[in-house]
Amino acid sequence: MTIRQTRRWVLATLVSFSLCSVGISAAWAAGHEEPSLPVNVFSLSASASGEAANDLMRATVVVQNESEDAAELQSKINASMQWALARLRPFTQIKVKTQDYQTYPTYDRSHKNIIGWRASQSLQLETEDVKAAGEAIRKLQERLQVTGIQFMPKPETRKAVEDQLINEALNAFKQRASLIQTNIGEPSYNLLDINVQTGSHHQQQNWGREGASMMRSDSVAEPAFQSGTSQITVQVHGRIQLGVPR
Repeated sequence: MTIRQTRRWVLATLVSFSLCSVGISAAWAAGHEEPSLPVNVFSLSASASGEAANDLMRATVVVQNESEDAAELQSKINASMQWALARLRPFTQIKVKTQDYQTYPTYDRSHKNIIGWRASQSLQLETEDVKAAGEAIRKLQERLQVTGIQFMPKPETRKAVEDQLINEALNAFKQRASLIQTNIGEPSYNLLDINVQTGSHHQQQNWGREGASMMRSDSVAEPAFQSGTSQITVQVHGRIQLGVPR
């Protein structure tokens, strides 16, 4: 083969290879096309709110003491807790739960030397009987302090209200979707996705040091409670696409 023939053969081979590469690239591109973005997609939301009765009460009472001796301090705390549990034993309608025992050192004026210890332990009371809770707290205030009282709906009460509000929120969502569809002039819409969220706000009574001292000094009187209601809110967020058959 002459030099000229060799050059022609090499040139033909390169052209053939290039055309083959272009064909492969075109085939790959055809099989890996970028997905088209959805058209006529609208995001919308709706909500519904209502009230649920606070038929569950949760209270926290704490015993605090201090001593130069840590072992003696723990004995005092344990004695007060045993006393409290004995006072609560007749109240079978109240669920009682003991919380963690906590100890803190106390320092001298230089804040370098430990001169004693301070400890606390709390009890959590949970009940549907507010009157019984008031009587129990009145007895406990002889030696313990109230640090927090919270009212909330029972799980079944909350669920019943939430289910009703979910229906209302979804109906409001569908009404808005139909409103958008009618306004734009499309014959139908398709639901792409939807998200349902629930939330609530319940009242809580916190008793500071002054409030706890006042309640303890007036331990003869039974504390007055007003359970009230909790605000329940359901929010629905979603997207719809217009002009797509169901």
